[in-house]
Amino acid sequence: MTEKQSHLEHSVDQMMAALDGDYSHVSIHEVSSQSAPQYSAQEIKAIRKAVDLSQLLLAAVLAVSPRTVKAWEIGRSRPSRTACRLLEVIQKDPSVIELLIGD
Repeated sequence: MTEKQSHLEHSVDQMMAALDGDYSHVSIHEVSSQSAPQYSAQEIKAIRKAVDLSQLLLAAVLAVSPRTVKAWEIGRSRPSRTACRLLEVIQKDPSVIELLIGD
């Protein structure tokens, strides 16, 4: 048996014990996160321009259609929470654009 298998079996045993009510080997970590910000049409356009992307390229980065980006920027629709989180990350660190494009 490999060390990895042994560790996995140990973890499964601990999980089974917890399911049976034995929490002596359980650690609980509370994690909180802030909700994704909501962006106005003007803010979305400002973010896009600040990182020097066209609507077409921003759409590619966010995996949405160019028509969707245009609709956000004119206020016809609003981005999803996931898109807002990605916009927030792009705004804070534009270098992530390269990772999101995946070249």
